[in-house]
Amino acid sequence: MSFASQFCGSVFHISLHRGESRSKDPAKCHIVMSKDLISIISPDWKTSLFQISPAAFISVTKKENDVILKFKHEQKATSVLIETNKPDKIINALTVETTKPTQQPACLAVNKLLPTYQNLKSNLQQLNDAITGLSQQLLALFTSQKTYVHHFADMLHSLYRLRFDESSSVRIQENIEVLSLELKRQLLVMWCSAISKASRFQIEPNAFEYFIRIIVNSSSDMATIAESIGANFTDLFTSVAHMSETGDAGSILPSLEHVKAESMTILNQSRSRVPVAYPQLYTLILNASLVALSGQIVQLFQIDIERLSTLAIDFARAAINRQINNESFEEMKKGIEIMANEMLRLLDAKRYDPEFHYVYCSFVIMDEIKNMKYSE
Repeated sequence: MSFASQFCGSVFHISLHRGESRSKDPAKCHIVMSKDLISIISPDWKTSLFQISPAAFISVTKKENDVILKFKHEQKATSVLIETNKPDKIINALTVETTKPTQQPACLAVNKLLPTYQNLKSNLQQLNDAITGLSQQLLALFTSQKTYVHHFADMLHSLYRLRFDESSSVRIQENIEVLSLELKRQLLVMWCSAISKASRFQIEPNAFEYFIRIIVNSSSDMATIAESIGANFTDLFTSVAHMSETGDAGSILPSLEHVKAESMTILNQSRSRVPVAYPQLYTLILNASLVALSGQIVQLFQIDIERLSTLAIDFARAAINRQINNESFEEMKKGIEIMANEMLRLLDAKRYDPEFHYVYCSFVIMDEIKNMKYSE
């Protein structure tokens, strides 16, 4: 099931009333449509009031010139009245399509990227299942929220296509393990850079409290990754605990350098064992995948993740067809920057919340790639 595909990406500006009758003080809200999610967003665009999946959808009906939308929210049936000058269009947009599910593939890559493989014709479904499984596994490390993974899976499809050449792409299970390891090790590298930057905080009002949260929450991610790959970063975590108690960050930097150097060594060894098909392009999409992972964890609007994943798939297709140039390379970089800014807009008022470190780390990634230039 999905919402009407022709309205994917549409935005409606509405007045929202709780319940099925008009109230005195409706909220001026925005409805953002994607195939798999209706997002009703606050007037300032910073808060998602409701996120409605096709499974949570109950009904949509017209009441005079208004629209009544019923759906499940927090396990309870909920109704809202939508005041709009486009009631019929909104009803069409909010209607769930169930008649042709085969025309709505879980991943855009199924139609746009998988057909580019020559040696995998009989194993395309196996590859799709394996990448979807990896997407779910990575997200499960950081969040217990049940989220839609197919747009993030599209990012990993693009990553896989750029990582492995045609001849090695057939070793699906082995390659998925390589991709998982390299994603986790790259996350460690970038999170080390983020913590290193945050550890150099200046003493000013609220600075310590802000940066200590960035450091502690980022190191918590690293502990999760360390456990998943069997690594031991005890010195780093001891240094973080010491800093949180005393404010002394002196011992953190050497520990970070050790973790970063170890991860870079393992990444280089992995790439030596299995050469990268498109090294520079792969590095860019590897970092883009970490930004997409961060967006997925903080529950960024699916339309933003979809926009980046669609760009990545087109980027991978262009690489295969030898059509990458400086303009397309810069366009991909710009897409990553846009998504990082969307995360900032979503969480700007929540800078002291645990999830904000994903925004901080995403901007550190942007600092890493902003000076990358395409070379043939």
